[in-house]
Amino acid sequence: MEQKNNADESDDGYLFHKFFFQGMDSSFDQRRPVVSFQNRDPFRSYAKAFKAQAAAPAQRRVLLPSTSLDEMNLIAIVTGIATPRAMLTDTAKVGHVIRRGDYIGRPEVVQTGGSEGMPVTLNWRVDRIRPGSVVLTREDPTAPDKPPLTRVMPLHEGGEAPQFTTP
Repeated sequence: MEQKNNADESDDGYLFHKFFFQGMDSSFDQRRPVVSFQNRDPFRSYAKAFKAQAAAPAQRRVLLPSTSLDEMNLIAIVTGIATPRAMLTDTAKVGHVIRRGDYIGRPEVVQTGGSEGMPVTLNWRVDRIRPGSVVLTREDPTAPDKPPLTRVMPLHEGGEAPQFTTP
């Protein structure tokens, strides 16, 4: 009769464990089972995998991200200083100070590369602050050979509605 040297090997649980897991990798994690086509979870929803990708959140600071340019009013401009500033109001009549280089307004989402491309968010950027108006530009990364779009926001005075012009 063979005598076993190790006391752990005499345990029936050890033999079962050794037989059952002999081909398993040592990094096997019992808390997280391997999911494959043969053993996929029938209660898990895979609808997210087929849903179109949403636009990536902006990686830059955008002022008034939920307000369109048409809803903003330019109410004040401060020039003659090193960094000119202007003040815009949103639909709730709350004032926001902008400077040259700031991104403002609700982003426009553009699909790049056809139907399977990545969505890109486009924001208007404050290009210049002039006495009486603010010049905004927007570059389209899908068409780098085209000049950037330009929009002029005039100073809003009293009760008249702002009129946007394109130079």
